[in-house]
Amino acid sequence: MYTDDKKRIIPLLNDIASRLWDGHAAVLVGAGFSRNAKPTSNRARSFPMWNDFGDIFYEKIYCEKNTSRYSNVLKLGDEVQAAFGRNVLERIIKENIPDEEYEPSLLHITLLNLPWVDVFTTNYDTLLERTCVSVESRKYDFVLNKNDLMNAEKPRIIKLHGSLPSERPFIMTEEDYRRYPTDFSPFVNTVQQSLIENTLCLIGFSGDDPNFLSWIGWIRDNLGSENAPKIFLVGLFSFNEAQRKLLERRNIVIVDISLLGDFKGNHYKAHESFFKYLNDKKKEGVNVEWPDLEYIGLPSIKSSQEEKEKEVLSVINAWRNDREKFPNWCIVPENKRRTLWRRTEGWMNYISEFSFLNERKEMEIAYELVWRVNKSLMPLFDNVAVYVSNLIEKNKKDFSEYDGDKNDIYYDISEIFPFLIINLLKYYRQEGIPDKWLSLSKIIINKKHVLSPELYAEFEYENALFSYSQLDIDEVVNKLSRWERNLQLPFHEAKRAGLLAELGMVDESISILESSLSTIRRNSLINTFGYDFSNLSQEAYIIFIIRFLKNSLWREDEDEKSNFYTERLAILSQYGCEPINELKFFEIRLEYNLKDEDSSAEDEFDLGRRRQTQSFGFSVWDDIAIYSYNFFLFVEEIGMPLRIPNKLTISKKTVINAATNIYSYSPEWAMLSLMRFSDEKSIGRIYNRYHLSKMDRNKVNEIIDKYFIKLKSIYDKTSTGIESSKGFHLEKCLLRIIPELLSRLVTKCSFEKKKEILIFLCDIFNSNDFHEYACVKNLVKRTIGSLSSEQKIELIPLFIKFPILPNGDEMRRRYDFINPFELLVEETKKERRNNKIKIPKVTLNGDIVNINSDNVLLRRMASLRMIVLYDLGFVDSPKIDKMIKAIWSRTDSFGLPEETDYYKFYFVKHLYPKGLNVRDMMIEYIRTYDFPVQSKNKDKGVNITNGRSYYCRELIGSLEFIEFPLGEIDTLVKELEGWYHSDRKLLFENKNFKDIKNEFIKRFSNIIDILINICLYQKITNYKDTKERILYLLNEMKSDGFIVIPALLSLSLDDKEMFRDILASIEDNLHSSDEDIIVGVIRSLYILLRKGKLSDSLLRAIGEKIKWNHEPYLIECMNLSSDILHENIPLIGDGFIGSLLSGLQKMHREDENFEIKSDVYLSNLEKRVSAAKLAFQISKYLSNKNEYVPEIIYEWRRVCTSSEEFDEIKNVWLD
Repeated sequence: MYTDDKKRIIPLLNDIASRLWDGHAAVLVGAGFSRNAKPTSNRARSFPMWNDFGDIFYEKIYCEKNTSRYSNVLKLGDEVQAAFGRNVLERIIKENIPDEEYEPSLLHITLLNLPWVDVFTTNYDTLLERTCVSVESRKYDFVLNKNDLMNAEKPRIIKLHGSLPSERPFIMTEEDYRRYPTDFSPFVNTVQQSLIENTLCLIGFSGDDPNFLSWIGWIRDNLGSENAPKIFLVGLFSFNEAQRKLLERRNIVIVDISLLGDFKGNHYKAHESFFKYLNDKKKEGVNVEWPDLEYIGLPSIKSSQEEKEKEVLSVINAWRNDREKFPNWCIVPENKRRTLWRRTEGWMNYISEFSFLNERKEMEIAYELVWRVNKSLMPLFDNVAVYVSNLIEKNKKDFSEYDGDKNDIYYDISEIFPFLIINLLKYYRQEGIPDKWLSLSKIIINKKHVLSPELYAEFEYENALFSYSQLDIDEVVNKLSRWERNLQLPFHEAKRAGLLAELGMVDESISILESSLSTIRRNSLINTFGYDFSNLSQEAYIIFIIRFLKNSLWREDEDEKSNFYTERLAILSQYGCEPINELKFFEIRLEYNLKDEDSSAEDEFDLGRRRQTQSFGFSVWDDIAIYSYNFFLFVEEIGMPLRIPNKLTISKKTVINAATNIYSYSPEWAMLSLMRFSDEKSIGRIYNRYHLSKMDRNKVNEIIDKYFIKLKSIYDKTSTGIESSKGFHLEKCLLRIIPELLSRLVTKCSFEKKKEILIFLCDIFNSNDFHEYACVKNLVKRTIGSLSSEQKIELIPLFIKFPILPNGDEMRRRYDFINPFELLVEETKKERRNNKIKIPKVTLNGDIVNINSDNVLLRRMASLRMIVLYDLGFVDSPKIDKMIKAIWSRTDSFGLPEETDYYKFYFVKHLYPKGLNVRDMMIEYIRTYDFPVQSKNKDKGVNITNGRSYYCRELIGSLEFIEFPLGEIDTLVKELEGWYHSDRKLLFENKNFKDIKNEFIKRFSNIIDILINICLYQKITNYKDTKERILYLLNEMKSDGFIVIPALLSLSLDDKEMFRDILASIEDNLHSSDEDIIVGVIRSLYILLRKGKLSDSLLRAIGEKIKWNHEPYLIECMNLSSDILHENIPLIGDGFIGSLLSGLQKMHREDENFEIKSDVYLSNLEKRVSAAKLAFQISKYLSNKNEYVPEIIYEWRRVCTSSEEFDEIKNVWLD
């Protein structure tokens, strides 16, 4: 029996031993271990520890002995280097390490005889290298510097901090340690990679050793505290409670060897006992050799059919032998999975294409192959699935006639055939082929009576998962309730429990799991397992899931049980049953491997809203894809719930990354995984623009049908408000996910589908039971946004049926609610068309009543809707008068309309009562407000507004529509000067605070906008003082880095000399690479276009930018060119048109000949939208002039009218 002390350390030692003999342990050797060396004479000096080096450095610097303790040896090292130079520092180190005065001891030999994957050391001495002469069982490669890493093979002895006699630098100063992760990143990455794959033991370190602390810190910095794996610190220790807790928080597991016995402080004896324990564990054996079959090569292509058949049968016999020796783990340990897969994958194609005359033998071959694929946590690949399908098709008639008779010739494969069917069913489910699944499942259902309980329980699980894949939650619940419970199959009961937990029935799930756990433990007492670890493995994984579920409930009384579970898992881990490490492996693999090799806007979807994110590419057989499949099959095999509704999820980043990685190969499986995970934001990782571009429109419509039907079904059920039904919580989650998915698909579907979706949205918006406006916000916006102008106008009668306000007064609902007319405001800026659609009088009358309402929100939304209808030409004269009266029924102290959702300046030119002097009222309104001067604000805090100022916006708009008295203009300019001079210092005081500096840059941009409109629309030509004041302010802002070209241009319109200089500046800057300058230039060009002052040379420069596809802001230049063509200005000539055509030709050629990467697809799509718009305007311009339309325009027309194109591009030609 173990003492209590030994009980605490034995599970840890077993864990290390298991990993070591499993080929998954590395060791990091510190300075303390060198003191176990054997001196060559009595005069040999001791190996110095850190404090000894501190004494040596102190005496060198201060010329006296150190009498007090100091906290920082590394700082003293820095001081030695600063005072005497690097060479002196390294000479001191070399002189004080008695490397040649010692030989390796038996302990060194024992250490290196153990099967470490790698041996790392921070020691400078050569004891380990010299030990290798006496180590016969292993051959170590030496890595003395980062260049040696390239060619060294495992196992390696890696000297991390330099090596005697001459491998420098010796890492010894604070600066060395600060620079190490950068200067020696290959070493840091090597240790890090080893940590991902292996258990790391630290030997010869104390808890305050700088080497130890630094390496732990670097690992945590790179892997993150959550992903940093546990590290075992081995030795004799006397840590206090605070030190222990600090180490534990850093994921350091203290293995205090003193718990094995009383070594009286003898570190040599302690380490000797530790190594003996590890060696003894090899003799006990935990079937670490499985699979013991070496890889068998494929037959020669020159072999005859008979020879090939013999070799295949030989492999199958060997595989059968392997299977029969299998220790029955639920999940094969990761390193063994990898070995199993490597010894199987080469044969997959060969066997699936090989034909045997004996069909029964062929089924046995298929069984062995599929069994190994399963245990490798790999899916059936298409060729293997076809192979299995053909076998089933050929034998299903015979199986259908089999009645379970042991004398039947079919009895010998009565387990094999259903096994193959169930695995093919998994394939059909994962690949989204429900028809074939349903057809094939009938064979199993009809032959239930001849199946073993295990196989039928496996089918019950697959049956429930299939209904889940169809999002038929009611059917999942029904199937789980009809599942015949079998207490003799506790692990299948645990899988059922996992699905129940994912449906929200956590308490019921825990009850089933605890019952299964009891059954398994009873079985363990009855059965002596030998090399059969089935009970131990099942116990480990059920404990793992119980802990996960209980954590989701946050029950405070579970601490004691949790500690027991932790200890039990540590014991079970020695048998290769390590669920925590398996999950941690996937978390690290599916996060750490996804590095920032390129950046993208992949998750972004809406045009004009790009944001940089990370993306990662891989090829079909890359490890990243395999790990992703492994992860999902791991979850499925143990019955792990991906999510507990409203409570907890497993490894969010892991699930999302894994789904993204398999999407290209198994899209249905990837999408279902994200559906189960219930995170709507993750949908963008799959249904992004790049992936949608690969789908044809029929496929998109098909997917929409599938999910839209499901959405309506779930809504009909959940809208009743009955929350008692099982699975209700999951269906509520799907109400969030499906609309987001549909919102992406609508950009490439038929108008009929969009109309159908909008009718459904209208119905639910009008329902008293619907409140989930946030869930469908994107669906409303993207569906309407993907319509052409003509389609939007056609659907106005439908949009009118949407409610004006959300149900209820909750603020969140108001924020999430979206009125379709908010999305039609842009349509009012386009040319009015003859609308034959008539708006019912009752609707307009209702809006007029609502505008008169005391309910502010109702008035605003009704005003918005009716003003949009007015601007689109849907309101006739009698109704306009009533509308004006209603709008002006509620005014502010200046007599101007309020609470209309429109700026007041709109009513200067639109919808004002006859005879009312709105101009003077507006001027009076402007006079009473001040600019947002920060220095006048008593509250010294800076509000981040992104420069938005209601007053500035009203003023900018008013300056365009109202002629102000000169005195007012002069006063405004002086106030702008005062504002800038008062707050200008904040630009420079906050230069290190980016957010605050950007806030003032945006605020001051209002000054430029105001000055532009003063110069463009106010009569200041003859007022020299005002113009000079404006010029002075603009030049001052220019010197501070503001782009003032548009304002200077506006000021120069009546000054020929200044105007000529500004034009030259605009032309020079048009090809600048500075984005801010280009924005200013394009804005200036629009001013010139509106004023009819574009020059030939500017037009040529614009054409040249497009001809050569010159960034930045190529899109904006194409849009400008489209507007120039639309305005049909006289300067347009063949040269300009020719440049545009060349640019369009270049873009079209690049689209045809080059695969656009996913990371730049969205930006390329935006460019194509603008190019399509430009091609349309060229076509229109040339056709109107009866001129020849070049072929490249027809090519763009074919692009725009293609059924496979995104609607944003198609609409360009339609509009």
